[in-house]
Amino acid sequence: MRPEGSRRYVAPMRARWADREGSLAVFDRHVSRVDPASPPDEHLLEALLALGAVIDAPVDLAEVRRRIDDLRGDLADLDEPTEVVRALLRAGLGGRTRFSWRGASVAHTVLDGAGLPLTLGLVTVVAAPADAGLRLVGMPFHVIIGCSEADTFIDPVAPALCDSMALSDMVGRYSSGRIAFDRSMLTTMTAGEVLVRVFNNLENAANVGRDTPLLGLVRVARRSLAVTTSAQGSPRPSLHLLN
Repeated sequence: MRPEGSRRYVAPMRARWADREGSLAVFDRHVSRVDPASPPDEHLLEALLALGAVIDAPVDLAEVRRRIDDLRGDLADLDEPTEVVRALLRAGLGGRTRFSWRGASVAHTVLDGAGLPLTLGLVTVVAAPADAGLRLVGMPFHVIIGCSEADTFIDPVAPALCDSMALSDMVGRYSSGRIAFDRSMLTTMTAGEVLVRVFNNLENAANVGRDTPLLGLVRVARRSLAVTTSAQGSPRPSLHLLN
């Protein structure tokens, strides 16, 4: 096997995505505007929409933004977690997650219900009004939405309300009993941590599907990630930071 960093190994895979150079440049620009230490915000959402245009070239981003604006309207003035869950169900978010599909790692597929917990949660948190008190929480192998009410969370995959007892069960189930739940896992994710996890998910999808061209694209696009997340530590932490 050729060394991972060799020119002959990377160049052929990059050539398979030569038609994506323009969209990669747009993604680079959006990533440069992301503050890795800040909570998820509009800049991060735009970066992930731009990444969607890299992964799925025909995507109509104007239509995606219009649908996100519709979701903003549905979430406006909602301050009860139960009402947020109902709004997500009406909007068709969640329920059709495909964990190893590369499209699930980008923001626009969320609107068809097919996103990962990370992207489903991100779009919800950014679209909701700031005073709703929603935040993105990255547990091992799963991402949830934290609410302002004590011990109240939203599992964006269902979507449904859950408490810390349910979260403990999730951690044990998704880690096959290897990791025990701890409340220190319930810290708010930063934008940099979201970007790292998105690329972990993409790399996992490429490996599961033996998608060598996608793996090459991930390595090319990670150039921006390594710079943007430098303040957050390694751009490739433990792969239990998935989904």
